[in-house]
Amino acid sequence: MKLIAVIFVLVMSAAMPPAMAAASVGSQGREDNMRVLRVATNPGIEPMEFMRGGQLVGYDIDVAAELARRLDVKVKWVVVKNFDDILAHVMQGVSSGVSGGVSGGVSGGGLDLVISAMGIDDERTRNAIAVPYFKSGPTILASTAEAGISTLDSLKGKTIAAVRGSTEHGIIKKMPAVTVVAVDDYDCCIAAVLSGKAAAAVLDVPVALVAAKRDPGKLRVVDHPFEEEWYGIYMARTAPALFQEVRNALKTMRRDGTLDRLNAKWF
Repeated sequence: MKLIAVIFVLVMSAAMPPAMAAASVGSQGREDNMRVLRVATNPGIEPMEFMRGGQLVGYDIDVAAELARRLDVKVKWVVVKNFDDILAHVMQGVSSGVSGGVSGGVSGGGLDLVISAMGIDDERTRNAIAVPYFKSGPTILASTAEAGISTLDSLKGKTIAAVRGSTEHGIIKKMPAVTVVAVDDYDCCIAAVLSGKAAAAVLDVPVALVAAKRDPGKLRVVDHPFEEEWYGIYMARTAPALFQEVRNALKTMRRDGTLDRLNAKWF
């Protein structure tokens, strides 16, 4: 049976027009030789990046996949288990293996991009550079049992959850008379409110809306963003060519409606 199969493949290869055979071999060879873009993310931030059926999915995942298609590279995902670790990558300047941007080739080792629903601020861009791609902002996700929570000021005297190292964590740490529960990721943040460990959580709008939709009898979104924040795709300052290529691709994706279609898919 195996011999017949081998003969069949050989006959079909011989019968295949030369151009088609060359295209088939060339396509495989091209895929094997495609450059690899190493992209780090921290799943657990639904709908931005999370696990579904063992697969990494979400808005950011789709954005990165489309960027890779337009830059003619393959994505190799680097899954970082908690926000502190992925923040450390950014604060240290994103350990890049890029030399001369994507068009100049991607060498081995390190990271090339970080995309993980991470806001752009002065501290994070001290050693890294970021391309803005999504406008968001912090909001309050409160337990429905906490009727008195209606504004940021009303959090005083309450126990509030936030992801350690996040923009929201920085906001509530500065508030007087607030007990802060710092957790590793947004799932833990939401769980703290559901369990009663925290009266509310301060977290990004997309995450809060999904959580409240999933548990409408237990959670509610109090206030739409009390300040605006842009998420950024981070990379090393030593990769200006890659920065330019990512920025140009995102401009095109915004102009041709790709980002609008992804917004409609995930929000």
